[in-house]
Amino acid sequence: MKHSSRVLLLITASVLISSPALAKKKKNQDGVESPVTESVRPSSVSKNLQFSVSLGYVYNTYQSQFASGGQHSVMAKVSAIARSESFERWSLGFSGFSTVLPLSTIRYVSGAGVAEATSIYFLGLNLRVGYDTTWLPSPWSLQLATGWYVNTTFVKNNRFGYEWVNGPQLYPQWSYRLDEQRSIGGYLKFSPVMAGPSSVLSLTRNFEVATGLNYLFPASWLGNRTASIAVDFAHLSLQPDALKVFSNSTSFNLGLQF
Repeated sequence: MKHSSRVLLLITASVLISSPALAKKKKNQDGVESPVTESVRPSSVSKNLQFSVSLGYVYNTYQSQFASGGQHSVMAKVSAIARSESFERWSLGFSGFSTVLPLSTIRYVSGAGVAEATSIYFLGLNLRVGYDTTWLPSPWSLQLATGWYVNTTFVKNNRFGYEWVNGPQLYPQWSYRLDEQRSIGGYLKFSPVMAGPSSVLSLTRNFEVATGLNYLFPASWLGNRTASIAVDFAHLSLQPDALKVFSNSTSFNLGLQF
């Protein structure tokens, strides 16, 4: 066999042997069946649906003609935000808070003039639709939201408190991104609520105003989830007819996002 023929055969054999390996390598680079690519691909659930839970301390004050005083409690909060790829700037949010464990009591005076101490439980629910505006330059952001707010109390034997006051709400939120994993933010809330037998909706007599600040940061000790520290303040005024109820709350919470 001539020398040139031998060289040609060697080249042909080398190409045939190496072709499957080259094809396999190219397939992996294209990511068609790469298990690594699949494992790090974000899921639609984590992208479009976000949950958060928190637990903290709250100090509630309550004042009416039947009861007055302040109560220290443990409070829990939950929230969920849903987004759609078809409406990128819109979101649907739900949040709720509840007294979990009263740590003190409020003084209650019965109609007979007998004073006793009892605990009060608070429950609040929020449903909101939000829109992410483009009014502020990055790294600032501003969301305008509106929805419906519900607030009620639970007291042993219904001695005092209020039941299922509710109404519309305005809920602007802002945030400032410090870096890829840290941000600070805050909100304002105003909700005129319906209260009393006639369910009067009043901007000046029956309403709740609230505000708060939060700080988000990575929690490396918890699988790099996002943790939060939040401080909130709220004031509720209920003055239907001759009845007057005022309630304030100041809370401090630690939470996680999922």
